[in-house]
Amino acid sequence: MRRWLPLLILTALAPGVAAQDSHYWSQQYGTRSTLLGGAVIGSVNDLSATYYNPGALALIPDPDFLISANVYEMSTLTVDQASGNRKDLSSTRISAVPGFIGGLLPVRFLGSRRLAYSILTRQRFGFTVAAQASESPATGGEGGGGGEVRFDQDVNDTWVGLTWSRALGERDGLGVTGFVSVRSQKSRSEVGASLFEDDLVKSVNAVENAEYSTWRVLAKVGYDRRWDDFTFGISATTPGVRVLGSGQYYVTRSAAVDSVQELAVSSQEDRRADYKTPWSVGAGGSVDLGKTRIHLSTEWFSSIAPYQVIELESFVAQSDGAVYEPVFAQQSGAVLNGALGVSQDFSAKVQGYASFATDFSANNTSPGGETASVSRWDIYHLGIGGNLVIDQVDVTLGLSYAWGESGSDRLLGPTELAADGLPPPEVERLTYRRLRFLLGFKVNL
Repeated sequence: MRRWLPLLILTALAPGVAAQDSHYWSQQYGTRSTLLGGAVIGSVNDLSATYYNPGALALIPDPDFLISANVYEMSTLTVDQASGNRKDLSSTRISAVPGFIGGLLPVRFLGSRRLAYSILTRQRFGFTVAAQASESPATGGEGGGGGEVRFDQDVNDTWVGLTWSRALGERDGLGVTGFVSVRSQKSRSEVGASLFEDDLVKSVNAVENAEYSTWRVLAKVGYDRRWDDFTFGISATTPGVRVLGSGQYYVTRSAAVDSVQELAVSSQEDRRADYKTPWSVGAGGSVDLGKTRIHLSTEWFSSIAPYQVIELESFVAQSDGAVYEPVFAQQSGAVLNGALGVSQDFSAKVQGYASFATDFSANNTSPGGETASVSRWDIYHLGIGGNLVIDQVDVTLGLSYAWGESGSDRLLGPTELAADGLPPPEVERLTYRRLRFLLGFKVNL
């Protein structure tokens, strides 16, 4: 059992790692902004300004209704040499990337002021994985057994925003976007294993299910300044303020291993839930070098002290009266990301783009710290693409590649199986790879 059960647990945890809920720059919005790797805080020129820098919206000549181009991705997470086993584990998924919709509100009396709406997906992730292992010796032989593990996770975080932006003369703009965030998450893990050894049947079974939904409000303020050959912008985003949120939690544990005989079950509903987001401050600019423009952006995110995502109560095991303190907690460290983008005008109808951006993990606290996130690796993004005007149709194509890895980690199962005499799984390295393809069309009427 000790040889393969930790490997099963690790396989179940891997998709949760791929959720990337500890990264802030995984998603970009708008065709041009995506090709520039998000390096547009000081040079955004479409309705994605409602997210990147609301102050720029009033300075854009003709912002129009915007739907992000179709973006598809293939991401792979590999666990190298898990638990001393030389066999690596790998999980691959192909999916559409969350999108963005925005438009101006037809309010004519505002003058130099503009109102716009936006709907964007900050995070969307769903995955199910199951793994099995068994040993089948001859009849009557010891050491035979089997086990199965399953992990299900679904995360969705949608922001709906209303933007007010005002031009302060011909070169300056100031704006603010108020967002309502609706976030939901469902996580479920199941582990079961049985072994015949020492003329006894030994088994461990554990199920843990947690889910919650929260509503919160937050705001982003932006200022934008535009000269003939240079642009500059700054933005600041407030933490989310909880409006409402509730969650539920269920766990059952049973074990019969050597002298351990355990049964512990708890079901908790309508528990208070909250998901916190950090302060952030961003700045960026661009410089015109003739047919080439250089774009730079950086954004700092504050740390978040440990807190309970779902406030859970302690419970008493049915078998021996032991008191359990279930925890569904989160904390984040401070992060500073940066991006460099280059746009090139090859002709009046052909433009090219290239970019590099960092996406550092906010799960950079000490290994012993309380956090529901598992991903600790930093991600780096490279992108390239172009835009071609054919008659009245703009065609955009792009490709981006992201990679990251972390060193030796110890991943603890959610049901603390180490307490039942089973060692927690260890890995030597976790590697993440992602390939995205962008295709967009725009008809100029």
